[in-house]
Amino acid sequence: MSLSASSRKLALHCGSTRVCGDGMFGWLKRRARIAVVNSLNADLERFLLSLRGAEPMEIGGVLALACHWRGKLEKHFGWNLDCPDLVIVSDTAGAMKVRQMIREAQEKEPTMAAGLMVWLHTLRATQTPEVRPKAREMWAQLERGLPYVEEAAETLQIVTGYALQTQGADRIPQNLRPTAEQLSQVAPH
Repeated sequence: MSLSASSRKLALHCGSTRVCGDGMFGWLKRRARIAVVNSLNADLERFLLSLRGAEPMEIGGVLALACHWRGKLEKHFGWNLDCPDLVIVSDTAGAMKVRQMIREAQEKEPTMAAGLMVWLHTLRATQTPEVRPKAREMWAQLERGLPYVEEAAETLQIVTGYALQTQGADRIPQNLRPTAEQLSQVAPH
């Protein structure tokens, strides 16, 4: 196939020897993916900022809420959140379902939404590997609250009226276990 000079220029610009077929759309897909990754990273970074600045007792509350929601999500959807990779394979809309639950929780009892945010970021990081380092840091930060989960759950029950189920507070999703370096960088308060 012979290309005209302008077609060759366009094809080179698109990174393809074809007349911008996959090249143009490939470029658009890459740009869209970069925008999604940047958005997810920014959202998770905001959540991380709140965890980094929190006292261990406050983080214990977020972890208690996350444990409570783990049980609810696993029971309602049949998920195993120890293996979010398998959740995403079996339910590609998992993150969207959690996002909808966050909206509903924010209307009824905003405090409860924090635990769902943990699972939203967990599922997003599972779908988007570029976000995983920040999600591992999130779990490292959450570990700081582990000694305070039960006390925080009692306080949250007084505030929200919900008895939180906190079994398995030490369960961290397999694909997001923090690295030794991340654990060493988490500053205890």
